[in-house]
Amino acid sequence: MTTSQDQLIVRLGAASGELRWAVGELPENLWHTRPDEGEWSVHEIAAHTRDIATQVYRVRLARILTEAAPELQLFDEVAWMAGHYNPAEPMAAILDELDAAHREMAALLLDRPETEWARTGHHPQHGARSAVWWARQAIAHAWEHAVQALRVAQIRGG
Repeated sequence: MTTSQDQLIVRLGAASGELRWAVGELPENLWHTRPDEGEWSVHEIAAHTRDIATQVYRVRLARILTEAAPELQLFDEVAWMAGHYNPAEPMAAILDELDAAHREMAALLLDRPETEWARTGHHPQHGARSAVWWARQAIAHAWEHAVQALRVAQIRGG
């Protein structure tokens, strides 16, 4: 395994930690407060990030690593949130599940030869993409929403 692969595994396994930290920057009594009309609260951001990690990135990565050139499906995140979001779900449970999903994705890549990292799945929007590409997407998604949550903390928490 290369140094780059080692670093990707470490970052993938730890990517959710940035969101956990950002959530902690906002007082708990403001976790359900939306910064503006039409924008998500920190609780909604955390739930969405967890759901995409568990329902999209972990599934796609596992399929790419275990199936020959799988056809990957689109995921309707708006419909998923409308049907599955639970505002009463404890934040700790959301963040714990997100952490577990990222650790599981990292474990999927651990000790795999480079040839398996290059395996691809075909996505209707993104075309043929490798396991590495999807792992990087999972990291970027967690970081993107950590920044979003931190911005909410800046606006609402002072």
